[in-house]
Amino acid sequence: MNKRAVTTMMMILEIMIVLIAAYSIFAIASKFASSETTNKIILADDIKMMIDTLIGTPGEAVVQYPENVSKYTFILSSSSISVFIKGEGEQKKILRYFSLPEGYQAFGAVEGRDTLCLGKEQKKIILRECAKAAAIVEDTLTKVASSSSSGFYGIPLTGERIVFVVDRSGSMEFASGWDLPEIAQNAEKAGNREIDVAEWQIKSALMQLPDGKHFSIVFFADTIEKNMIFSPAFTELNAESRAKASKFVEGWKPFGGTDLHTALKKALAYEGVDTIFLLSDGSPSVDVTDPAELLLKVRGLNQHGAKINTIGTFVIKSDDPPERREAKEKGKDLLQKLAAENSGVFVLPEE
Repeated sequence: MNKRAVTTMMMILEIMIVLIAAYSIFAIASKFASSETTNKIILADDIKMMIDTLIGTPGEAVVQYPENVSKYTFILSSSSISVFIKGEGEQKKILRYFSLPEGYQAFGAVEGRDTLCLGKEQKKIILRECAKAAAIVEDTLTKVASSSSSGFYGIPLTGERIVFVVDRSGSMEFASGWDLPEIAQNAEKAGNREIDVAEWQIKSALMQLPDGKHFSIVFFADTIEKNMIFSPAFTELNAESRAKASKFVEGWKPFGGTDLHTALKKALAYEGVDTIFLLSDGSPSVDVTDPAELLLKVRGLNQHGAKINTIGTFVIKSDDPPERREAKEKGKDLLQKLAAENSGVFVLPEE
């Protein structure tokens, strides 16, 4: 092979190497750009889904995005979420639009932070760094502790494995005879309702109980759906579970009738339960409605001797119509007997 041919072949080889290198760089750059675009799309879609979930969640709540997001910038408005990397051109920004229910607002921004949290406060969806969101939750719980009376509706908080059983039937919409501290009152709520006082009392009890106790919360009406139970097994009380439970009890709407039997059956089925706090009007309207039969069934269910404390939600007034007064007296009698037969305490608000 002559010298010219060798030189030509070397030139062709060099050109091919340059072309291959250029192609490889381009492919890597394209893949990287595509990957970043995909990541931003996933983030935007996830946040949109989180917003939808928060709107459907009763009461106030905070949810954290499960991954590190320090590389990205997020801007939330009432109509869209945008995700981009600082310094990028406008064309690389990922935008997702959504529609909020009437009366809702959404706002907030996070840039260069490891964590991202979305919080729901009344009808506001707020995007924040998680440290700030956690501080707001902690501040709320601290106010609960400083403003509340001791015990649960005044009953001492004894026991190691505790279940709070809370009536959310239609009667819980009525004005309560129990006091609601001013700090707990909310202009969007219908005043000093029984359900509002119940929410506050549970939050207060959770703040008073020390870490290490085990607990759960069961709401009941004429049915008990899965979402009405805080946890199917006991949860250890600590800062995290206290905050989650405080959010769980917010925003419940009263509805339906009263199935006391099923509610107590579920509470007494918790393994090792030693204390139950039952809040109700004492007027069962579903399943077992006869007081004597209900007491008999509870005796059979409570073979391990859990203490059942009972709290009446109603006030017996001197000017109550005869029929209404009779119903209240029956409710009082049932709740008194439930407590007396199960080593508990019974309380009722005074007129």
